[in-house]
Amino acid sequence: MQQSFLSEKIGYFLARDACLAANSNYEKDRAAELKARSNLIGRYSVHVKRGYDLFDLAQKAIDNAEKSGKDIISGSLWAADELTHAKGRFNRIWYAPRGGAYFVLAIYPKLERCYWSLYSLACGIAIAQIIREWGCDAGVRWINDVLLHGKKIAGILTKSYKAQLSQQTYILLGAGINVNIDSFPDHLPEAGSLLCETGKKWPVWDLASHIIARLGWLIALAEQWEAEQMDSLNASPYNPIIYAWERCNITLKRQISYGYNIDQEVEFTGLAHSIEQDGSLNIVLESGEMININSGEIRFL
Repeated sequence: MQQSFLSEKIGYFLARDACLAANSNYEKDRAAELKARSNLIGRYSVHVKRGYDLFDLAQKAIDNAEKSGKDIISGSLWAADELTHAKGRFNRIWYAPRGGAYFVLAIYPKLERCYWSLYSLACGIAIAQIIREWGCDAGVRWINDVLLHGKKIAGILTKSYKAQLSQQTYILLGAGINVNIDSFPDHLPEAGSLLCETGKKWPVWDLASHIIARLGWLIALAEQWEAEQMDSLNASPYNPIIYAWERCNITLKRQISYGYNIDQEVEFTGLAHSIEQDGSLNIVLESGEMININSGEIRFL
């Protein structure tokens, strides 16, 4: 791995968040530990102008590191200005031209497996939070699609990957953010960009670095929260990731359709009711029955 210009940018925003945390009501007593937990995010990064598939780059780097007797550091980053073969869920083609910000972050999962969905939630939250802080009212559609004015401006794909030699599992968080893309193919009617929705160009990697730093901070919050649950003296039902998701969500109390692969089949419709501490969604069906889902996709009706 190597340091790209992104490492310095991300470090700046991590330091900024640490200063804000030191002055906040909830985080001030935990600021030093949260800073330590998030400190490695993006410290090692690779940036390419044009790439094929960042997941492929990340997986090869993990395996090559092991072959040389090393481990990839949790928080290692691969980023690109443009991707030629980006894919979303179910191998859907992700339109990833120049003007966007595309990255994959490799995380060594410290959370219990039942809470791994919090990593994915955190990614959508980070994007929405920073875009809001930069002046636009973006929101999150469960689980982590980021929308602005009804247009999807960012998508996230989370994968787990087992290293070939050690079988160590890594969480790979991939994100595509449509920043300065000025048009989209006709077969992507929902797609939008910050440029299209605001009429102005944005500093792509300043924005993305701020998002990556916030993602690191949110992951640190999740890990700190779980650690406190194991200490009966400090245990709290307050899950900072769920709280943050609720504050920027545009999902709850809306009529939705659901499908595991919604482009192929809508399985049912209902009302998005609430979110659980593990990130799963409660939906009230037309019959009045409430069900819980922890995977799949929703669309607004």
